[in-house]
Amino acid sequence: MADRVKDKGGCRGVRLAFTLLFGISAAFGGLVAVASRNLWRSGLGLGLMLLSTAFLYLVLGSELLFSIQILVYVGGVLVLLLFLIMLTSQLVGREIKQTSTNIRWGVIVSTSLFLLLAFIIWNERVPGSETIPVELGDVGSLLLKEYLLPFELVSLVLLAAFIGAAVLARRWRDGG
Repeated sequence: MADRVKDKGGCRGVRLAFTLLFGISAAFGGLVAVASRNLWRSGLGLGLMLLSTAFLYLVLGSELLFSIQILVYVGGVLVLLLFLIMLTSQLVGREIKQTSTNIRWGVIVSTSLFLLLAFIIWNERVPGSETIPVELGDVGSLLLKEYLLPFELVSLVLLAAFIGAAVLARRWRDGG
């Protein structure tokens, strides 16, 4: 599978090593996120997984996906999630524990899905498939010119969801 990736500058061994490193750290972060009973550790495991995935995108030559992953998921969603974990743990006054049920079924389904996807990817034969290079500046100017209104509407929806969660948490804390 590694021989299908075009070699840019003869650094195939270094690229493979970084791909394996970030892939293993992403899998480890996902495992910590799912298996940890402490919500704070689960959030940090999710952060490791998201950050490792971003660096996988960078190693594979997709700077745009790397930037989006860092800005949206690591910079936005993860920070909001960790903030809400800290906020709710102070509201309750005790440490919140997560409990996982149906672990056997989770392992069976996730292993089956992994094997199916690995089989599909390993046997993929796409002759002549090439990517179209996209400059990050072009995407930025499109977001700030042509797609500015949808971009701002999404940010308003996220802000409204955050304010709604804070209001619900306050009502819950006050007993109403």
